Amino acid sequence: RGAAENSPQGACQGVSKGGDHGIRVLSRHPLTEEDPEAAIEPRLFSWEEVEARSDLERFYLVRDHLPEGRLVQYLEVMRGRGRDDYPVRGMCNGVLAGVVFQHPSPESLLRELRGNPALLEACGFEVLPVQRKPALRVVKGEDGTVRGEREAAEEAHWGVPEAWNLSRFLGNVIEREACLGLVSGMMVELRESLMAVLPDFGQHLGFEGKAIDRHSTGQVDRASGQSSDPDADWGKHETRGVDGRTGKPWTKIKSWVSATGCT
Repeated sequence: RGAAENSPQGACQGVSKGGDHGIRVLSRHPLTEEDPEAAIEPRLFSWEEVEARSDLERFYLVRDHLPEGRLVQYLEVMRGRGRDDYPVRGMCNGVLAGVVFQHPSPESLLRELRGNPALLEACGFEVLPVQRKPALRVVKGEDGTVRGEREAAEEAHWGVPEAWNLSRFLGNVIEREACLGLVSGMMVELRESLMAVLPDFGQHLGFEGKAIDRHSTGQVDRASGQSSDPDADWGKHETRGVDGRTGKPWTKIKSWVSATGCT
């Protein structure tokens, strides 16, 4: 940014990372005599603007920017010429809606879809009841003639899938991720697109840890060499200070057995 400010044109561009204001791309027009301090600071994104949106608007952000094309293509190939009562892309969007709307279970998501026509349409499902066209079968008569007859029409069904449809679909998604890494590949693609805008993205990382209580005593079995909870380990928090009355330094150490979750 400093090199750009010293350029003959007097213009600069850079990136500012604000804690509560997201990430902003800074740009300054060439200095003019009328307004030498003129500057435009378009934001790349702002968490405040995201949190101020409704759940449906946040779902639009995820749906319209997540690169799920390869995953949808593979799932459509797996379906082949099978029943297409619920489109693959609609099922994918339904799963995303469950994450954005923070539904604890598939049943909770399906109740939301049944009572929210706007979300149902945004996912790509049919809002009105759908009735499949009766199938045509060939019937051969006793006299050797052949004629076509249509089977009895099925009852119309709503565009909301059943719980077993969603569970089976999630199983297929997990299988594609295990075999081809299609879900984690979307995260890689999103990260690379962000790095194209922010070249220094990821150079400095930070994390926050939290101790998760465990019932293990931390004692290691002599035969197996493991404790009752292999994921748990000893943690330590050390505090130091100086006694105000005596002037002597003191140290307090607290130890516990827990697992650590990082964010």
